Amino acid sequence: MKSNKGITLMSLTVYIIVMLMVVGVISTISSFFYTNVVSLRYNGDNAQEYSNFNMFFLEETKTHGNKVLEINNESENPKYIVFSTGNKYTYQDNAIYKNSARICENVTNFDIKQTNAYGNNIIEVLIEIGNENSYIKNTEYVLAN
Repeated sequence: MKSNKGITLMSLTVYIIVMLMVVGVISTISSFFYTNVVSLRYNGDNAQEYSNFNMFFLEETKTHGNKVLEINNESENPKYIVFSTGNKYTYQDNAIYKNSARICENVTNFDIKQTNAYGNNIIEVLIEIGNENSYIKNTEYVLAN
């Protein structure tokens, strides 16, 4: 009697199909993972640029007795805000400058508005950093009295 041990053509075909499906699922998951890692890297860099701006601007707004002297939010001219401490924040050439020092770069949009609410002077800043996977943040700063 002959023993029929081994792999038949049908089982070989099933094994190959199952292995192709497993490889396809693993490659799909790894491509999603890689895409998300790249996206996080760009967003992390943009968030770091915002943190640099936020650190300086928050210090400026929390200085007691500091007032806004002038705001220019026109798109034709460089956008800027001038405080009574003498510091001027300017948006020009896709960067934000504090006086003449560059504190934030790769900025694609920057808008400043000043409002009064409940007796507080509020500066609303909309900032967009980066072109692809941009980081957009709208922040309200309350001037310290």
